[in-house]
Amino acid sequence: MLMTQFPIPILIPDLSASTLSLQHHPTRKEKIAVPVPGPPAGVKSAAATSSVVFVSWLPPLKLNGIIRKYIVFCSNLHPTVMSEFEASPDVYFYRVPNLARNRKCSIWVVAVTAAGRGNSSETITVEPRAKAPARILMFNGTVTTPWMKDIILPCKAVGDPPPTFKWLKGNVHSNGSFIIWIVKSEDSGNYSCVASNNWGSAGSR
Repeated sequence: MLMTQFPIPILIPDLSASTLSLQHHPTRKEKIAVPVPGPPAGVKSAAATSSVVFVSWLPPLKLNGIIRKYIVFCSNLHPTVMSEFEASPDVYFYRVPNLARNRKCSIWVVAVTAAGRGNSSETITVEPRAKAPARILMFNGTVTTPWMKDIILPCKAVGDPPPTFKWLKGNVHSNGSFIIWIVKSEDSGNYSCVASNNWGSAGSR
């Protein structure tokens, strides 16, 4: 009788020579990305004197947290020098001093939260100079107020010499602000501020 054999190997582990290793892999905590603030919604700058400019801005449309401060950047091209200035979170103006006369500088602003520095605003160019025409640093906007309350409409402007202010309605406050006492329905409407000096004028509404 002929027989054909097909060997089938059977592997028997040598338990005496092997060890079973059990390792604990702790769960990895994934970092949650917290978004930084968006760019300030607007930025303006104007010369106040031959060595000083003022910067104003609007808060970001997307705060993504509590604003801790703002940083104003000022960069000169020749020679290349960049300076940073910190501003309080509830202040939207900054005075940048000690600039070179008749030398243009680039200005931009960022908001800062616990997540870090946000996106930069647009970059604008300003030149400190004497005999600077009046320029308004406020932004146009709408103000909503309860009935029978007092309201102050600010008007901030710079120039050399310092500008004077005039409003379309009512009297001018000492700092250029317009005050409406005990607001009534007939007080609604458009209010325009005009700032002027010897070298020019500018308006806001």
